[in-house]
Amino acid sequence: MRVRLACTLGVGLSLWLATSHAAAPKGQEQNPPSAPAAASAVALTNVLFNVSDANDQPVTSLRQEDVRVSEDGVAQAVKSFAPQADMALSAVIAIDNSMSQERLLPATRKVAQALVPYLLRTPKDHAAVVAFAKETVLEQDFTGNPERLAKAIEGVSVLPLGTIGIIEGGSTSLRDALWVIGNDLLPQTPPETRRVLILITDGADTSSEKKMREATDSILKAACVIYVLGVGDKYYSDVNKKVLRELAERTGGRAYFPRKGDKLHPMFAQMRSDLSTQYRVAYATPAGKGGKDVLRKLKIEIVNPELRKRNLRVTYPQGYFPST
Repeated sequence: MRVRLACTLGVGLSLWLATSHAAAPKGQEQNPPSAPAAASAVALTNVLFNVSDANDQPVTSLRQEDVRVSEDGVAQAVKSFAPQADMALSAVIAIDNSMSQERLLPATRKVAQALVPYLLRTPKDHAAVVAFAKETVLEQDFTGNPERLAKAIEGVSVLPLGTIGIIEGGSTSLRDALWVIGNDLLPQTPPETRRVLILITDGADTSSEKKMREATDSILKAACVIYVLGVGDKYYSDVNKKVLRELAERTGGRAYFPRKGDKLHPMFAQMRSDLSTQYRVAYATPAGKGGKDVLRKLKIEIVNPELRKRNLRVTYPQGYFPST
């Protein structure tokens, strides 16, 4: 199944996972919509984050009092805090198939296929495959079937010269691809799921209509984390590490730049470990503050003095957009 996803065909979406709004618990008094106090109602915001030590190993013994969560520079009162290990995974494998990747695609396909078992670890996990050059193409919709995913990955190729592909394959619309994935594809996934985008590219962009801020905002709105595999051909522009690092860091992910001969399985295992050892923190914040299209900036920091001495690394999305 190959479906072209047009950059102009956005759909409405809610922020489902890492920054979602929940109704007040049963038994808790709620003001009716017409009540004067409705404007000051609070929403429950959930954030997923990771903590690792100096050896990049997950820290799994954190307590609520060990961390401080701030939104737009204001410390928030934490309502709940707990490890979050059993949530399903919804992954998108996005492969750059522009001309700059032509020499690398045979190896890239093998890498992407080797990644699939790390993504589909439980019956609840599923993944989709996207290829992008000038246009973004859905090669395989979300499925938990590894054979279908492997077949879709095997079918990713650069369009041959002498056809319209000389135009489509000869340019790259990375930002447009991110925007389409965030607006059209990720909203199809279930509400209670971790969303992750595995982006395999050199980071070049020669033909996007969308700006980088629009592209990354669409990923944040979908509560998705980006993991990057930066691969490039030295005969083209090589790898834009700065852009790819910023993409990963802004969403709470990681960027890898494997060299020839590097063993990728430890990277994949680390990625899966990240996704399996997250914490979920929930706090109440004024609903409607700034509107749903205004980014709310997040900061999560270790405040326990003893833990601070260990120089722990906290990884989290740098902001979120409220769903209402």
